[in-house]
Amino acid sequence: MSGFFIRSLVASGDDVGTSEVAFQRGVNIIQGPSNSGKSVIVKCIEFMFGESAVPKIVLASGYDTLTMTLEDDNGGTLEISRKMRIEESEVNGEKIRQIKGDSSMDVVSHIEGIQSRRYSNDHTAKYAYNDLLLKLLGIDERFRIIGAKNRTGKWLTVKSFVHQFLLAKRRVVMEETFLINPGSGFSNETYNLNALTYLMEGKFEPPTEDDTPAQKEIKKRAVIDYIKSVRTVMEERQRELQDELANLGDENVEDRIDSILNEIPEIETRISGTNNEAREIAKSMMELSENLEESLLVKKRHERLKSLYEADIKRLKFILDGEDHLPSNNPETCPFCNAELKKEVKTSEYYEATKAELDKTRERLYALVDSESDVDEDISSIEKELSEFSESYDALTRKINESYAPKLNKLKAVLKSCERVVQLRQEIASRSEILGDIDNDLKDTTDIETSVDEFDAKSYMNPELFNHLSKTVAEAIKACNYPAFKSARLSKHTMDVVINGKPKDMDGEGYLAFLNSVYAFTLMEFMSANAAYPLNFLLLESPTLSLQGDDENAKEESIPREMKESLFKYFIKECGESQLIILENNVPENIDYSSTHYIKFVESWEEGRHGFLAHVHEFTDEEKADEMWQEGEEDE
Repeated sequence: MSGFFIRSLVASGDDVGTSEVAFQRGVNIIQGPSNSGKSVIVKCIEFMFGESAVPKIVLASGYDTLTMTLEDDNGGTLEISRKMRIEESEVNGEKIRQIKGDSSMDVVSHIEGIQSRRYSNDHTAKYAYNDLLLKLLGIDERFRIIGAKNRTGKWLTVKSFVHQFLLAKRRVVMEETFLINPGSGFSNETYNLNALTYLMEGKFEPPTEDDTPAQKEIKKRAVIDYIKSVRTVMEERQRELQDELANLGDENVEDRIDSILNEIPEIETRISGTNNEAREIAKSMMELSENLEESLLVKKRHERLKSLYEADIKRLKFILDGEDHLPSNNPETCPFCNAELKKEVKTSEYYEATKAELDKTRERLYALVDSESDVDEDISSIEKELSEFSESYDALTRKINESYAPKLNKLKAVLKSCERVVQLRQEIASRSEILGDIDNDLKDTTDIETSVDEFDAKSYMNPELFNHLSKTVAEAIKACNYPAFKSARLSKHTMDVVINGKPKDMDGEGYLAFLNSVYAFTLMEFMSANAAYPLNFLLLESPTLSLQGDDENAKEESIPREMKESLFKYFIKECGESQLIILENNVPENIDYSSTHYIKFVESWEEGRHGFLAHVHEFTDEEKADEMWQEGEEDE
């Protein structure tokens, strides 16, 4: 058996019937205006977990019994009822009314191993209500933990830790850590933190202190010397960073970064445009080069043809000249052998054919010469165009290499320098935060009283679990879009959130409810995943409001819409099977609430359900309840 959630809360009375609000696992949202009964629900739940404070308005409205139904992980249920009553007495003849809650609860059990009977709110009783609730968490036997710095033992009780998961408005805006419950008989740092440690680890085995005061003093001095040596190294590095920052100069660096980030895309666009233009020119040059190569090839062919034509003309002219110069008195007999020679007669057909061929060859040559001239003109034109393109290409390349690229590189170098300034600032701030922690550790160590055997609950907490929780809280705060987020962690000194190097109440924004809500939700989810005995439910009243001003003039101020939306989206996304109950005046509109259990209280009876208590309108604060009691007394 381990874990439970609240399934319902019912108020009943003989003359008023019943009023009920149901819950489920996951996110439950009760949204409604002020004075609609949301705070009454919180007080009733606190009362049902054993608090002595009675929700007066419930009793004043005619209801005398509250019933809370819890359901365990196996579906079994406990119906827990607690009555409220008015006790009258006389002091010095004056009639006094006192509102009290019963010191016992009636339980109807549908869970194996838990009896249906009356249980006492006294955790030392034989049948203690505290034992029943611990059993639901899987803790079957009573257990003692260290409950004070003097090592006094106390019984583990639900009241020692339940306040960490019931954050009414008064607690959700606490400047101190909500892990401690001020003003409660079950409250002190040692007791509350040791109870949380036990739930986390499922055991509590503090080391025994056997050292003498002298030995403790020696160890104390050794720790102090070590802390001082670490501080010296940190301070030296801090000075180096500050010197580097001073050399870089950090005035208006954010504005400079914004300006550079605007300039760089403009220059890159120009470079890209120039490169595109250069590529187009290069493409044209390639086409022209191909045309030039083709023209040169044509010219070479023309030159070969010209040589052939000129040789043909020379040959044909030689033939014709030979025919024109033959003698008319050719010998009739061979001068050597006196044989008769056949007389060759020059025919006009042969001569004319040769002459015609010569004329055609000359015409081809003349045509070739004309074509060659055209080719030369084309070559000259192409070469001229290529030269112009080449000059343009070179000009564009020079513009990139001599103007744009150097400017871009310079801007990037300046940007890198500016980013280094921002990095240095963050590192210096982070180291300042660490130095502050070191100073706190040094002060805490120096203040240790070596003659008294005091127990330090913070030191006893598992450092691995604490660091894991701290990292998880930081990730959650960042995921919820905390404004100007730089860093976050949990301080072991305060057991609370440190945001951007400062305690949460010094951040200047006053978002205490936001940070406490994220911290509490993360603690619940962290325990669900890592604790031996997780308490898988959390109640948050007004997680998106912060109180500003003193107690008398405090006013509620809502956080920015973006933060509120991010917070609710984070809750809905990460809640899983745990139970989260949120009570809020207004919730973000642009969110899908289909996976949540959503209850809306309205101002008018005609519009729907006004609040938790049927037939009760606006009587939601204790002052009005007191007025009702006074009026009742006067009537009597």
